[in-house]
Amino acid sequence: MKKILLTIACVALTAVAANAQVNEKYTGNLFNAMSPNGRYLADNDNLSLTILNRNTGETYYFDAADFDMGYTLGLGKSINDEGTVVGAAGYDAMICKDGVITVLPQLSGEGSSFNIANAITPDGKYIIGALGFDGASFGADGMMCYPVLWTLQEDGSYVCEALPFPTTDFTGRVPQYVSGLDISNDGNVAIAHIADWAGYYPYTLLYTKAADGSWSYKELAPSIVYDAELIAQLPEWAGEEPTYPDIDDYMTEDDLANYEAAMEYYYEQVAAYNEGLIEEYPTYPTKSDYISSEESKTAYEEAQAAYSTASDEWYNKYIAFDEALMAACTGASWVQNQQKVSANGLYIAADITKTETDPDDFWSSTTTVIPARFTVADETMTPEYADATDELTVSIMNDGAILTGSPSYDYTRNAYYRAKGEATATPFADYITARNAEAGQFIKDNCLFDVTNYSYDEDWNEIITVVEDSLLTGTICCNPEGTIFLSYLTDMYTDESTYSYLSYIIDLNEDAVAAIGNARADKNANVIRREFFNLQGQRINTPLKGVYLEKVVTEEGTFTEKRVK
Repeated sequence: MKKILLTIACVALTAVAANAQVNEKYTGNLFNAMSPNGRYLADNDNLSLTILNRNTGETYYFDAADFDMGYTLGLGKSINDEGTVVGAAGYDAMICKDGVITVLPQLSGEGSSFNIANAITPDGKYIIGALGFDGASFGADGMMCYPVLWTLQEDGSYVCEALPFPTTDFTGRVPQYVSGLDISNDGNVAIAHIADWAGYYPYTLLYTKAADGSWSYKELAPSIVYDAELIAQLPEWAGEEPTYPDIDDYMTEDDLANYEAAMEYYYEQVAAYNEGLIEEYPTYPTKSDYISSEESKTAYEEAQAAYSTASDEWYNKYIAFDEALMAACTGASWVQNQQKVSANGLYIAADITKTETDPDDFWSSTTTVIPARFTVADETMTPEYADATDELTVSIMNDGAILTGSPSYDYTRNAYYRAKGEATATPFADYITARNAEAGQFIKDNCLFDVTNYSYDEDWNEIITVVEDSLLTGTICCNPEGTIFLSYLTDMYTDESTYSYLSYIIDLNEDAVAAIGNARADKNANVIRREFFNLQGQRINTPLKGVYLEKVVTEEGTFTEKRVK
């Protein structure tokens, strides 16, 4: 299961001087998560998992085929200052530390696809996520998962507890799921995403921990989604849809056998008709005709009539409820799983979406995505909206500033900086240039592309246009202090024949460390020590007969190779 690679291809490096600001560009990896100290990066492309230590160049790689459903990074702060990664491995909530995958303890949901650890604090003390209910599935009624918290114990193990959660959504119906998404560094503020019964009106829960360690939650700015007074006036919910009567309940074993025989004969006759052996197409058997008991046949017909009446009543209630619900809702909702807590727990970043359809053109619709910022201490939870129509929040800093990406639903995007209290966005390239000229030049040197755009005319003829030297800064996340920035983007829009991922780091700290020196460790350098591991990632004293891994620590860096004894 565990594989250790020698290096990540680091193809560009700019440093002002030793122990100064550093810029790094990587090819072949989509690094989309970074530890708060900027030391560790994670790549979760195609359900595989790559973890890079920028300081040493040591890299752990896990192939998607190692587990059913592969690996999934957590949706919040998924990697901490020790390089510990949380997420899901197959059907289990997992933690990956020092290259070893460990399944977190679960209260329920064994074998469920809803188990995941989404965020971990920098010290690893708290992990927030979700567990599936026993027997939950996408096709089953009821909630699929609920929020949980794992707490680190003195012996290094984790204990899992369920967080409180609502058993009904704002409409009074059972929600589809409630999932813990993100948590502050001190473990006192968290957020969860809740999908309503229908899945059309997702919203957010804000969790806070009291001095006695107990948790409580409240809806975050519910007026964004619905009018509470109108919701209180909703008509009675229709409940579960009536079930059509099962005809088998009204048939004897002989009845069923006779029907099966009739079906076999029918298919034989169809084959004969297709071969031209008979001229008349056979009549399909009606199953109710094979109910032998008149009493049972009457009972079945009465059950059908009762179903028809109940179904009509149910449908009328359903429509009345749905129309009242639509009138009570604003048409806006929260972008799914897109809420973030600042590391210091003072702010929450979220994105609001609203789709408007032209009544004269059914197929014409416009989706607006607007970033919003909330101050946790504000009891009114009044959102501070950005002046945007198509931006997705990627990071929030401790001072409340956010980084966004646009277009919101296209990875061929640019990044923007938005300071707290300022509605206007600053393109990331301009923002970073103002802070550090060399970093700005690094972006100009590495983020210009000839972008190919595809469109169609009114006759559906393809139109191809190329925009030369387009600046694309990608999707950027940053550390809480706003001094280290990680971006990922893909060059598939430049040349599909050389499709690959690009990632880059801009580290503005005075003591920034470049990874390239260690990532390209010289195998001929003086060896400091050797360490041995089995293929399960467990450390061993001496190599055993068979295949093992040898980690070599040299004066120039670290590399790992597979050996056979």
